[in-house]
Amino acid sequence: MKSESQKNRPVLILQDGAVDELMSVALVGTMTNIDMLGIGVVNADCLAAPTVEVTNKVLHLMGISNVPVTTSIARGVNAFPWVYRQYSMMANLLPMLNGDAYVPRVLDKSAEQMIVDAIGKNMKAGNPKVKVLVLSPLTPLVTAWEMDPSIKDGIDEILWMGGALKPEGGNCNMPYGNVDPGLAPGANANAEWNAYWDPFAVQNVLSSGVPLTMFPLNATNEVMLSSEIVLKFAPESAKYPLYALAGQMYSTVAFEAGYAFWDTVTTAYLDRPDLYTIEQKKLLNVTSGLDEGNIIENTDGYLVNVVTNIDVDGFYAYIFKQWKKL
Repeated sequence: MKSESQKNRPVLILQDGAVDELMSVALVGTMTNIDMLGIGVVNADCLAAPTVEVTNKVLHLMGISNVPVTTSIARGVNAFPWVYRQYSMMANLLPMLNGDAYVPRVLDKSAEQMIVDAIGKNMKAGNPKVKVLVLSPLTPLVTAWEMDPSIKDGIDEILWMGGALKPEGGNCNMPYGNVDPGLAPGANANAEWNAYWDPFAVQNVLSSGVPLTMFPLNATNEVMLSSEIVLKFAPESAKYPLYALAGQMYSTVAFEAGYAFWDTVTTAYLDRPDLYTIEQKKLLNVTSGLDEGNIIENTDGYLVNVVTNIDVDGFYAYIFKQWKKL
């Protein structure tokens, strides 16, 4: 019988269908001693139905058939621009994911109910607490624990790709978020989209007492995507299906300005926390006014583990190694 330290670590994933998030699902699928309890699709930076379908296709490619994938009932305060939400539809057409017969799987429950059920069942079984990997807005998780507050006790840690902190020094008059007012007129350019979509959910999580490790743009933007990186997948794609998938996926966004490995960087922490530098900061979130969506340091704030630095070369070496496992 496995000891507590040897048991598979249960993980729930919330994602909203961007290319890097789909590859994050694939990355978790390569990790040993991880038990994926379920994947919730948030209708934020994607369209939910094709994202569920392409997520299931990624799992099918990897021979994983027992992970439920379902959609969230969440609605955001500030919607993503339409142009950002198309990529899961493009990924769903990739030849790599449509090479053999695929039987769609339909889960007749929301992502929120799936979270409640999965954490509750895990608690009753006496398994290690669940890590919740959130590569999207936090809204479904908040909705889930509003449905059943007891599940907070079953969460070990929230790993959230989200937020942007005001840089120390430098030109602080320049926008430091990733919200583009050119595509979202009137929006706050200093906010990060996963925080801006629902600032109230961010504040709820900060004040919840559930341990939170935040991967803000300040750190994740260290690992940018380029055409040179995409081409690194080419030489061995014929041997390794996930290499081929990564090359096809990332080629669709290779020329999008400012695209980074935001989500896979956050996901890799599950397996390689040694690649990250973390500092504790006291943070609050702004929920109204022109600064809506800003996450600010404040002595009256809530204590959060914030990733401040990433071993970039170590991260690249890790993902290239992992995606050779299939």
